[in-house]
Amino acid sequence: MKRLVLSLFLILALPTMATAKFQSPDILVDSTLDHDWSQLLVLKVRRLLKNFGYEDPFKSKVMGPIEVSDLVVSDYLSPKSKILINDIGEAIGLNLVQGTTKISIEGLSYDVQQFKMGLKATRKEKDGLVVASDFLASKVDVKAEKLVLSLEIPSKSGAGVPVVKIEIINPHIVISSKDFLGFYAAIKIKEDKENFAFQIMESSFRDLAGFLEENKENITLEFDDIIIPDLKVRIGNKTLDIPAEKVRKLVRDRESELKTLLFGQAAESLKKGGAESILKVAEKYKINKEYWINNSIISSQIKIDDITSTLDLNNVELNMPGDFCTNANFVQNQKSCVTRKKTKETITRLNTNLHQQSVTEMKDIMGTGDANIVASVSEDYVNKLLVATYDAGLWDSMLKESDVSLGPKKVFMRLDERGQTGTLFMDVIYHPSKFTGIVLGAKAINFPLVLKVSIRVEKHDGVAVLLIHLNDADLTEETLMRGRKDAGLTSTIQSVPRLKKQVLKTLRKKLTPMIGKDILDLRYPELKGLGLEKVDFISDGNGRMNALMKLSDLIYDEELN
Repeated sequence: MKRLVLSLFLILALPTMATAKFQSPDILVDSTLDHDWSQLLVLKVRRLLKNFGYEDPFKSKVMGPIEVSDLVVSDYLSPKSKILINDIGEAIGLNLVQGTTKISIEGLSYDVQQFKMGLKATRKEKDGLVVASDFLASKVDVKAEKLVLSLEIPSKSGAGVPVVKIEIINPHIVISSKDFLGFYAAIKIKEDKENFAFQIMESSFRDLAGFLEENKENITLEFDDIIIPDLKVRIGNKTLDIPAEKVRKLVRDRESELKTLLFGQAAESLKKGGAESILKVAEKYKINKEYWINNSIISSQIKIDDITSTLDLNNVELNMPGDFCTNANFVQNQKSCVTRKKTKETITRLNTNLHQQSVTEMKDIMGTGDANIVASVSEDYVNKLLVATYDAGLWDSMLKESDVSLGPKKVFMRLDERGQTGTLFMDVIYHPSKFTGIVLGAKAINFPLVLKVSIRVEKHDGVAVLLIHLNDADLTEETLMRGRKDAGLTSTIQSVPRLKKQVLKTLRKKLTPMIGKDILDLRYPELKGLGLEKVDFISDGNGRMNALMKLSDLIYDEELN
């Protein structure tokens, strides 16, 4: 009985399974993570974040105070500095060397410059991908609104534990080294429903700590002022008044020792994990999974659906669905505009077999080193764009000049040949004048227009502009009169009662001037500075176009300011 029920279920389910449509991913991105490319990749990601209004994670400001844990002064002073601090303590009756210090930083901002890194995807976990790297920089510029150094100091007599607070106003610290300074961190890119967040899994600042201890000559410290309150210390029956100005002058005269005190504590704190409070700032950083790029004509949706890796290839892979709406549709319906389009896209011809061939070719390109990053774009994604441009009226003037309109199948593209071109199909209706229509015996003539087009990105006034260029047109009698059954496009020229040859001649005359022109251009300021004008767009012949970017084609002089 159970077998009978199971068999019946399978029989009923077969029609549904057979008619299930394959949905080709809109955009697939595969990028290497080798050392040189990682550096450039991070630079381009920084630019993209800035274009979308995010703070630059390598040049930012930390909100709220940062506290550095208590440390005993004697634990991190050099022998020479320890003698000096002890002598100063003897002079004022305080045991400075056995004091404990704590640093609080308010309004911290930083700028990491001339950095290097070698990203490596280390493991995949259920909720995200873990990426690790050594981060190296030749210059770190740090500013703060205020740095407070608190010292709890036992008196020489053992009585009382006074607290001295030294407030350093607007400190400016520059750390530089031609041999590079840095740290190690492993970060998990965590995914939730609407965002990608970051979790610090491991970190080590021992190299940076060692640098702070041994290379203080490469560190500059400047500040506007030092504020020290008056201090009273009770020793036995006596109260010792230590005027703030006396301490202030002492600190001013000993700025190098103050630097030793600050950076000695910083180094010790780094060894003991004291940088975690700064790194935790990264965990507050979130990146949206969905973006809309809006201009006056087209609104473009892009999502980051998944971030993963083929670990043995040390790469990062992204699946990025996308869509387009007219700007008017987006203003009225916001995100739901994608379900409220006036014109529907053509039915996809792509299937699992074609897609697998495309993915294999994409991997081969990466494996042979022909590109450091490949963005594979589906023809279905391009067709979403074409439909949006038609509904936005971007084709109107060109069609009007040729006395034609588009039929029910409108316009669609097939990436059906290998190379730098795709095939653009247009379901065209020719509208002859009233007199010509009478002579021909037809008020309207339907025929397919088949065009060879290429896609490229140019930089106009620093802004990325996407262009679709018309390279050639198939104006043969075979196509114009007999249609293209493989694309579902028919022709009614054969049914015209009179002057068929004259109809063909007229159509060719009207359509030939279109060849060699850019038939579509869209400006994307949000993609400024990514070097897209140096990308090669190559059709794989299986329904996808690969956008290839190589390290050797790009330059490092892109400014973020």
